[in-house]
Amino acid sequence: MKVKIILLSILMLVLCHAYLFGFNDALEAVNVEQGENNVVSQNALVSTYDGYYKAIKKHLYKMDKNFTVETTLKLDRELRKNKLEKWNKIFDKLDKDTRIMNMRYDTKGSYSITYDSHAKYVYAVKYDSSSKDLKRYDKFINKWNRKHIDSGMTDEEKVREIHDYIVSKCNYSYGDKGEKWFYKNIKNAANAKLGKYSIYTSLAMVFENGGVCAAYSNLFYDLAKKAGLEVKYIRGTITNSRRHAWNLVKVDGKWYHLDATWDDNNGGVKDYNYNFYLKSDKYMRENDHLWNPKSYPKCKESYEIEEDEDDSDDFEYEYDMDDSDDCE
Repeated sequence: MKVKIILLSILMLVLCHAYLFGFNDALEAVNVEQGENNVVSQNALVSTYDGYYKAIKKHLYKMDKNFTVETTLKLDRELRKNKLEKWNKIFDKLDKDTRIMNMRYDTKGSYSITYDSHAKYVYAVKYDSSSKDLKRYDKFINKWNRKHIDSGMTDEEKVREIHDYIVSKCNYSYGDKGEKWFYKNIKNAANAKLGKYSIYTSLAMVFENGGVCAAYSNLFYDLAKKAGLEVKYIRGTITNSRRHAWNLVKVDGKWYHLDATWDDNNGGVKDYNYNFYLKSDKYMRENDHLWNPKSYPKCKESYEIEEDEDDSDDFEYEYDMDDSDDCE
């Protein structure tokens, strides 16, 4: 039989300003004929798109640097036939996973081989973050939850605690080299860091106190999830079609929008507000936020919050500046 080798051309989507949400892979098939090969797979074959997604996710969670996914010939044909469309959907779903986002992975040098009985997709993956980084981050999330969240709190109290912590602790940042360097070219925007952490990860938020919208939304998601709240990471656009990220969170059985990035004033005695705290679809659309409504739950109304006396301009949320430092 003839073996077809299909080279995978990987496209890295880099985003500027509030752009980034991870690496998204697209595939272009190129057939190269080789000699006889009677390889037969001894593993269970992946037969669906969801199965392929789960197989990749499992390897990424383990931070495997070299791995294979074997598929049925039918799925292989469908993947190659649809090319970018189907591949983008699979990797877009992976890139919505906050755990994977914090890894900042790249799959350059991957390829596939089609045999008579099955297909094998071979991946060589490089990670920007280390397993030690992620373990340190997990330890922080667990510690913060134990310290700030308790079972007697209402959903809204949990949300407010998380929101106030993030917008008080962190600042919007283009990285160590600044905004001018960030906007110089796409490569700079993709590789901007605070310390050793990408500005698009919540690791930068926790350990360097800064990042862009993806980092804000990622950290809110992880803290809310740990607190027992239903939460989603939402992608959309803002003015001039710039890409942006924020969150949806369920409070007392209803979904609401929350944009911690836009609630952070980046300075001042009280350096945050509640302008985008638990808002409706209508409110967000009227205030420069657009998204695909078919992909997310409806938020029919804004949450009525009560501003108490402590919310005056001379109030500053208190948190432990060393919360992340002892998570080594």
